[in-house]
Amino acid sequence: MKIILICAAGMSSSLIANKMNKRFKEMGIEGHVDSFSSSELIARIDNYDFVLVGPQLRYLYKSICETCAEHDKPVVMIDPVSYGRQDAEKIIDQVQQVLKEKNKNG
Repeated sequence: MKIILICAAGMSSSLIANKMNKRFKEMGIEGHVDSFSSSELIARIDNYDFVLVGPQLRYLYKSICETCAEHDKPVVMIDPVSYGRQDAEKIIDQVQQVLKEKNKNG
């Protein structure tokens, strides 16, 4: 699973992406996270399976969701506490929960 993590400038999200990549390996999950600024989403979205959104982009979330729907990509905003703590495991849990719901609903 390839995940794009977008935030305002792509800086704080790169730390989280690195932690998530490390945690994926530790958990034996095939996955990879790349981080970019929100301005790069449209150009890159088709190369990814899932979109994570940093909480600082709450004001753009509706627009991001519309873009993701047009490209048939699941999307979730990262819980602000998990983001602030850079809790890779909790963020991975969020992703897995969304995927579980998507698979359940077809």
